[in-house]
Amino acid sequence: MKHNGRPLAPKPQPLLWTHEELERYFDNTFFLTIVFSQCSYPLVPLLADALEAVKQQLVSECQRVLTIREEKKQFVAAYNRYVALQKELQDRSVKIDELVGMLGPIGTEIAIKEDASDAIGETLEVHMDIQQLRDELPLWKAIRWYLEYAGEARINEVLIFLGDLRKKWESRSAVESALRLHPEIFQVRKVKREKYISLKKGA
Repeated sequence: MKHNGRPLAPKPQPLLWTHEELERYFDNTFFLTIVFSQCSYPLVPLLADALEAVKQQLVSECQRVLTIREEKKQFVAAYNRYVALQKELQDRSVKIDELVGMLGPIGTEIAIKEDASDAIGETLEVHMDIQQLRDELPLWKAIRWYLEYAGEARINEVLIFLGDLRKKWESRSAVESALRLHPEIFQVRKVKREKYISLKKGA
């Protein structure tokens, strides 16, 4: 049956999204989901705390370094003195070995008995065998020691000194050989037929 009057408007049809619109929707939704999930993820605060802990540890380590530097300044003088004393101790130990080597067991024993302070006896307790020191002492070291004492001496005077120490050193040729082997230490000058020996500067 037909009705008179205004014609009825057509019913609205549902809007359908295009393929491109659907892809954009799903992409945006996925991105927002990821962001929200990360913001609510329980490890995020832990990571932030760990990073802060790293920075605080860095501060602590640097502060300790500054403290150590200040503390070291207090011991610089004492440390330098210790190093100097250690070097002097080593140098004097070498000299003692040479002196004992020149005197030998008998001469050293006499020196110990004559030493009222007993410094020789107490010191030599930590030294090597006296006979070994005597056997290993080279001739040029004995000559050098005598010249340190005498300044300048004739070869004959050196021979007399060496003869009192060890008979096998009573040889002019042995002394002159030692002088030739160590030109950086000994200085020789000749006056007429006599040779005078001295030490070079810094020797």
